[in-house]
Amino acid sequence: MSSAPPSSRPALRRSLGVVDGVAIAASSTAATTSIAIGMGTIATIVGLQAPALLLLAFLPVLGIALAYARLNRSEPNCGNGYTWVGRSLGPWPGFLTGWVTLVGSVIFCAYTSAIMGSVVLAFANKAGLRSLAGIALDPTSTGVCTAVGLVILLALTVLAVTGVRGATRFQFALLVFEYAVLLGFCGWALITGDHAVSLSWFNPFEISSGTHFAQGMVLAVFFFWGWDAAFSVNEETRDPGDSARGGLIALFAMLGLFLFASVAFQREMSLAELVRNGPQALPYLGEKLAAEPWATLPLVALMFSAVASVQATLIPTARGLLAMGRDRTMGPLWTRVHPRWGTPAAGTAVVMSVAAVARPRWRSGWPRSRRLPVPTGRSWWTCGDWTSGRCPRSRPWPGCWARGVWRTPSWPG
Repeated sequence: MSSAPPSSRPALRRSLGVVDGVAIAASSTAATTSIAIGMGTIATIVGLQAPALLLLAFLPVLGIALAYARLNRSEPNCGNGYTWVGRSLGPWPGFLTGWVTLVGSVIFCAYTSAIMGSVVLAFANKAGLRSLAGIALDPTSTGVCTAVGLVILLALTVLAVTGVRGATRFQFALLVFEYAVLLGFCGWALITGDHAVSLSWFNPFEISSGTHFAQGMVLAVFFFWGWDAAFSVNEETRDPGDSARGGLIALFAMLGLFLFASVAFQREMSLAELVRNGPQALPYLGEKLAAEPWATLPLVALMFSAVASVQATLIPTARGLLAMGRDRTMGPLWTRVHPRWGTPAAGTAVVMSVAAVARPRWRSGWPRSRRLPVPTGRSWWTCGDWTSGRCPRSRPWPGCWARGVWRTPSWPG
């Protein structure tokens, strides 16, 4: 794989620092969402050994992160994995790396638009607002959730287009609130919980079977998915090394949050409570520890987490497409950088448009249910189907959304 000469590259604006890298990596990982949905769900598989699996899952992720940091030092490129895998292993593995990440990110944005709408409407209902202009604000209504979610998605896209620094500062503000809520509720659970902390929680050999261990490990690894978003802005940081530092700081912070929350949940809730509440464990914890309106704070934190993670997915996706466009794997549309804002504005707008159009297509392939698919990091399951062991129906996304601007890899060796 070869990259275009530096003089011919679109000029992304260098305005970011370490804090911005931490913000985008932490937002993309979506720790609040992972904890809210994943802690109860992972308990259904491995019981009380979630802390052990989270520690084990961190090790391969850390290895990849250190490798990324080294590659970033020698060749900063906003295509990160796509570029580095292509140069190391060949053009097709690199292309597949970029394409798989791209498709997964677009699917995430498509589905999470409805999730954002549902959470916002649930919060509005709790605040006493149940209708607006004659329209019922029903969080179980697909149409209303989609409309609200698309409005939020459009606003996040505008913010990402008009300046990545403003977007990362917005994400950082959301993160401060999210983590204050998480640390407050989990810290109180550690103090008031009735269940003694046990070293067996950190012993993976306590897991009943190899199958459960494998299933739990897959889920635990997905908790960390998104840390690499910091490397997508390595051409927009004042020092390319700031991206690596930001990504590693966020990764260790996520490990600390996950372990702290898993121990706090298990100190406050029995295994039966965790399994029974599954992906609703954080809202349940809020209701158990506090009265209204304080019990609503975890729901607000979950709403902020969904908003931040969608924007933190839009930004890396557009930059990955920019890198693919420079290598002529994608068309020239994706290489356009706005002369005033210094961002890949056209690519970001197209990604948002595709996510908005694709969401109904994917939605129609899932069973009609009042329970929406929910994200953790950038992984997915359906509340009622995944935890019961039944796989929901799905169908492949027809057609190539990049038709007309996509080309097969033709990088020189």
